[in-house]
Amino acid sequence: MARPCPDCQEPLGGRHKGIDGTQRCFPCHMKHLGRVEATTAVPAANGNGNATTSTGAERVVKLIRASTITPERVEWLWTDRLPLHDLAVLAGEPGLGKSTMTTELAARVTRGELEGKLSGDPRSVLIASAEDHFNSVVWGRLKAAGADLDRIHHVVVQNGDLTLPGDVNAIRWRLGELRGMKEPAALVSIDPIASYLSVQDGNSAVQVRQALTPLAAMAQEEHVCVLPVTHVNKGTATKLLDRLNGSGQFGAAPRSVLVFIRDPDDPDGERGYQRVIVHAKTNNGRYAESQAAHIAVADVPEVGTVSRLVIDGDTDLTPEDATRGRSDRESSAADVEERIGLALQAGERPALEVKEEVAEKCSASARTVERAAGRMEERGELEAVKRGFPARAFWRLHSSVTHSSDTAVATGPVATANPPQTKGLRAVPNPSSDTRSRLSLLDGSGPYAPDQNDDQEGPYAG
Repeated sequence: MARPCPDCQEPLGGRHKGIDGTQRCFPCHMKHLGRVEATTAVPAANGNGNATTSTGAERVVKLIRASTITPERVEWLWTDRLPLHDLAVLAGEPGLGKSTMTTELAARVTRGELEGKLSGDPRSVLIASAEDHFNSVVWGRLKAAGADLDRIHHVVVQNGDLTLPGDVNAIRWRLGELRGMKEPAALVSIDPIASYLSVQDGNSAVQVRQALTPLAAMAQEEHVCVLPVTHVNKGTATKLLDRLNGSGQFGAAPRSVLVFIRDPDDPDGERGYQRVIVHAKTNNGRYAESQAAHIAVADVPEVGTVSRLVIDGDTDLTPEDATRGRSDRESSAADVEERIGLALQAGERPALEVKEEVAEKCSASARTVERAAGRMEERGELEAVKRGFPARAFWRLHSSVTHSSDTAVATGPVATANPPQTKGLRAVPNPSSDTRSRLSLLDGSGPYAPDQNDDQEGPYAG
């Protein structure tokens, strides 16, 4: 026979552990949550060091031995990116398609196709959307993404507006209802979080932390990922998390932060559709690889044309690429390649030395220089080799490379002593057979594989 609930004496059935450790039935669990909030608001000191609440009940501070705690494995809704049972944040500049990304994630969750703990296990999703009209824009994006619309739930409040954290307990109640209907949710998307927070100052660390803490508790106790969406500004902060709008707690409170950025290498620049999902923060594991993506257009008969995010796969862009200055983004790839050619005019040089020099002169990231060198090697203009122990990477111009200037021609590793300012490089047709393939250099295979004791990251890493 099932053990009775200590509050109502009814058989427990589904049990829910409260913050005091007591197992209760779901209705009593929810009542207890409200009672705890009410009774812990006004503590008063008593004689034995504990505190009493406004109702006279004693709040007791306990010490729990770590050896008595049952460990819990970190579980992921989206492997290494979105934790289950925890708070995460999605951030990005306005207008790039953050909401399109949330609908893509929601659709995959409802189909059980998001790589993670629940892969193959379709779940429900709750969406609070303040900026996009749900009945047309959001509904159309979900339809285009192939969502199971029976598992999508739009969060609305009758006779009022949704406010957080004020309505957290009401959302918990609805999550419990879905679980009772055997349609448990796995994701709660709040887009944007700033539209729902009932705080006086969104820049106040104390107020924002107090507002986000109940959301984190809901994620943990209801076994969902809570994903608030926020904006990043176009400032020049060197750390991506420092560009999140409002209080720094939007970056500090969540266990994981994903940032949705424009691909800095998109040839169409500000008008392009290429995007990158960057993992900017993690407290629960390793950083996930950045994901390349692009915005596509889909026709949905019921609502018309809508946008959809297509995730293309891993990319090597880093959070540092997202914080590159405007001058770097405006510098063409040809400028960086030209500067590499000039740096190697006098002959072979250490790759790290060239990267630092070119990055400084072009206001570019080291990774941008590495990509430019990779393109030059692919065209047969540059050779990357490793020598020594521990191995070091060296770059040199290929002996078949000539320059567009009429007066400077490189006939080997060493060019003229005083090379003129050139406008670019071109490869002479039919380069010699010893040109190394870019694939063997980049993936570490073949005769140019780095030594096992070498901690460099490929021939383009200094």
